[in-house]
Amino acid sequence: MRTFLLLCLIALAPSALMAQKNIGGVKGIIYDSINDYALQSASVSVFKQSDSSIVEFQLSNESGEFDIKNLPSKVPLYMVVSHTGYRPLVKNILLDSLNLVTDFKKLFMYQKTDNEMDEVVVKAVQPIRMNGDTLEINPDAFKLDSNAVVEDMLMRVPGLTVWGDGTITMNGRKLEKVYVDGKPFFGGAAQTATQNLPKNAIDKIQLYQEKDLSKVQQSEEKTDSLYAMNIKLKADKKKRYVWQNRCRLWNR
Repeated sequence: MRTFLLLCLIALAPSALMAQKNIGGVKGIIYDSINDYALQSASVSVFKQSDSSIVEFQLSNESGEFDIKNLPSKVPLYMVVSHTGYRPLVKNILLDSLNLVTDFKKLFMYQKTDNEMDEVVVKAVQPIRMNGDTLEINPDAFKLDSNAVVEDMLMRVPGLTVWGDGTITMNGRKLEKVYVDGKPFFGGAAQTATQNLPKNAIDKIQLYQEKDLSKVQQSEEKTDSLYAMNIKLKADKKKRYVWQNRCRLWNR
């Protein structure tokens, strides 16, 4: 389960920055500072220093490695590495024509103590993170038009593809179920939710695996899994958008 989600996030989505003449990147390996083992599922994000807007992001793979491409040269950037239970790690970046790739090699993360407050204040919001076996997408990290809907945001996430018929795939695997607050959205089709729910109404989006109950057998054999997405609404938006879409369906 975790391996599939990690592989999906390693491949970076196309970026508008590709239009720039000099394109660079950063890479490295994330390690635990005490035990010296690689940390998988660390969220590695690159932002512009000028306005903290997201440029590119990625999760570290099973070997703790990350390799972020499509970064602009001669633009002040900073990189934030975060992982549950560890202090955030921040690195400034400035690429140029003589140094288009920065290799940080080993980057050590320090564990938080039980009562420790974060010593590093990071204004930027991490776009993705692993929460156990669930991949969570944070809409607040994506600066989009005020009229943007869920679908506009999903098209910015590496590994996710939204097709013309509303089908959503993750690294080529179809997301079989789409929920809103844990329940099937009115109308059933994924695009009903992704094309009608505004981005600013979303608290977070969760991607995970669940058992395919249609194939559960009486034996103890391992069952297949379906890939699902849950769109969690902000508390103050729930009633409004659920009723709006219910009325839309009734009027069809």
